[in-house]
Amino acid sequence: MPHYCDPFDAMNRPLTQTAPNQQVTVYTYGKGGLLASLLVNTIRGITNVAYNARGQRTDVWFANG
Repeated sequence: MPHYCDPFDAMNRPLTQTAPNQQVTVYTYGKGGLLASLLVNTIRGITNVAYNARGQRTDVWFANG
């Protein structure tokens, strides 16, 4: 089943995504336009994402530890 992307920002990144079961994922972006966190149905799934100087993801902090 497809997911439905709702609004996009100026850089064409999804801001929210709604699944067929009405589960809503909200994306936030930090400096450089890289993913900073995401929420699924108001529950924080990823709390922080770290990147190196080349924009490569180095660490991901999940809400469940």
